[in-house]
Amino acid sequence: MLPNAYRTTYEFLGTWAVAADHGQGSQELHVVYASPGTITAYRRDGHFPDGTVLVKEVHFAATGQMTTGSISHADKLRAGSSW
Repeated sequence: MLPNAYRTTYEFLGTWAVAADHGQGSQELHVVYASPGTITAYRRDGHFPDGTVLVKEVHFAATGQMTTGSISHADKLRAGSSW
């Protein structure tokens, strides 16, 4: 079960792309959030504190042409999980 309002209350850890099997662009984008205070604690202690909750979203990616070239962006949410 995903925590309520995690996109606005949790800390953004990062995102990465999974390359498309064929052609240009990405097939998925992964986005990870951490419960409040996690980043400060990790920087201080070098590990995630007990009770940390991580949320990972997996989005299908859409690829198209923009003025800067070929780009991929998050499209539909494929799955979301927390642990």
